[in-house]
Amino acid sequence: MLLYSLQLLLRCQIKGKLGDTFRE
Repeated sequence: MLLYSLQLLLRCQIKGKLGDTFRE
């Protein structure tokens, strides 16, 4: 459960970083 939550958090962070990069 905890590992799954951590994976989701990491994925969200990566998506956010990619989104910011594409926006710029």
